[in-house]
Amino acid sequence: MKTTNKSKFVPRFLTEKESMERLKKNRPDLYETLKKPSPKACLGANVSTLRQKKGISQKELADKGKVGFRTLQRIEEAQPNSNPTMNAIEGVAKALGVEVQDLFKTVDLTKTFGR
Repeated sequence: MKTTNKSKFVPRFLTEKESMERLKKNRPDLYETLKKPSPKACLGANVSTLRQKKGISQKELADKGKVGFRTLQRIEEAQPNSNPTMNAIEGVAKALGVEVQDLFKTVDLTKTFGR
C-alpha cells in the first residue's frame, strides 16, 4: 500500500503592518505617498476617523452636516472627482464639532493602515 504525503496549502494573509513593510520595500514611491498624503486624502481620513470615533454612520453625518450622502462618501473616499464646496466642508466640521482646519490636519496613512 502506497501512502502519499499531500499536505494542503493554506495561504497566510499578511497583517496590515506586514503589508506596509512590503510596500515600503517594494514600492517606496507609494509608501511615501501614504506617509505624506494630499490634502484631499487627509480630509477623507480625518472625516472618517472623527465620524467613527463619534459612533455615527455616514448617513447620520450627512444629514447632520446638511450635505448629500454621496458627497460625504466621496469626501471620505478621497475620490479624484470629489470637489466638495466650502459649505459642505463647513457643514461636516460643524456636525463633527471641530474646526474646518482640523479636518485638513496631516495624517500618516502608513500608521493608520499599518497598525
